[in-house]
Amino acid sequence: MSHVCNQLKHNEKGSVAVEMAYAFPFLILVFMVMMFLMDLIMVKQEITTAGFSAMRTCASMPNKAACVLAVVEQNQSLPGSNNRYTCNANATQTSIAPGTTMQVVNLNCTYEGFTPIAQIMIMMGEDMSGMLNIDIPVFFPQI
Repeated sequence: MSHVCNQLKHNEKGSVAVEMAYAFPFLILVFMVMMFLMDLIMVKQEITTAGFSAMRTCASMPNKAACVLAVVEQNQSLPGSNNRYTCNANATQTSIAPGTTMQVVNLNCTYEGFTPIAQIMIMMGEDMSGMLNIDIPVFFPQI
């Protein structure tokens, strides 16, 4: 009886190793996707916060697009940012009511943070490249 129990335990050790060999890559994939999504959300929040800061800082500046980019670059130099994105800005005028216009600076940013993202996309079989582009409008009323 004891010989049979020992034989069953020996067989189970091999099956646990095989199960771990199958499960471990999926666990790593889930962890990497979670890390990517958390970092992407943090970067989007950082860009949005920079846009809100630029609304206050650049309201009286003549070249609002350059001022907004300066605020974004200043935010990237803060501890924890680590230059995980690049941004371009273009200023446009928009009409919000007849006779009323508002200047809008569109921040077009590209996420460049979590480096294994290409491998994650290949492993998942999903095209997540649209998530890497972040567009934030920064509004300035005409004074």
